[in-house]
Amino acid sequence: MKKLLFILLLSATSVLAYGYTKNCLRCDWHGQDDRRGRLTLNFKGGATYGTINQIYSIYEPLVWSPNYDYEIKGKFYPVMSVDLNFGINIFRLDLRATYSLKGTSFSKHYTNYDEKYDINYHFVDFSLGAELLIYKGLYMGFFGGYGLNLNPKNGIKYTSNLYENYLEYDNDKQIVTNQSFSGMNDWFAGINLGYEFYSGLVIELNYKAGLSDIINTKSNKYDFRNSFNNTQQISLLIGYSLEFFDHETKRIQKRWR
Repeated sequence: MKKLLFILLLSATSVLAYGYTKNCLRCDWHGQDDRRGRLTLNFKGGATYGTINQIYSIYEPLVWSPNYDYEIKGKFYPVMSVDLNFGINIFRLDLRATYSLKGTSFSKHYTNYDEKYDINYHFVDFSLGAELLIYKGLYMGFFGGYGLNLNPKNGIKYTSNLYENYLEYDNDKQIVTNQSFSGMNDWFAGINLGYEFYSGLVIELNYKAGLSDIINTKSNKYDFRNSFNNTQQISLLIGYSLEFFDHETKRIQKRWR
């Protein structure tokens, strides 16, 4: 996660440095007196990297020491968002809907075999954010919201190589896994940093942290247990901003005509 964060921050810094050399007339209105504002509709897409915290605790035995090594990996997913953005002076409000997956991969390595739990929950997140224009098209902000889990009953897939030619064990454990776990909706908060060019191109980096448990564990014969499993995501988005009106620069966007 730290290496990925460094790479994304470096990429974003390079883009922003390039942006400083360009004339961004559409973002140079924050010193004017007109308060009627600016309204835009933004479409973005990109990639997100995330994980689910404390996933090991779900499978950790309660009464005996585990005789295996485990491995937890975060996952890359595509992400898409659409948001309505209204700004007055240097302040903006952002109402956004985002689709992405939230998940992780958990593997248990025994002496003679391996088990793997592949976790993938589809989410639509709805958020409300506040942004501050810093310089020309450069902005930063914070947001919070609520995510709807679209596949709460079948978000975890179990596989193993315990019996290569005998699948009944895997099939039974997969059935119990589906019955034992249910995905939950997600409260979250985050921060974002982005740049909007005069052409309408928008590049944004954001970090989102879950504030609630997204996996509920029911009583089961494999001793899976309940834990607090919240999410973390870092996303790089590229998109386009369509302008409804901009009274600050006294023009209506011609792209709508």
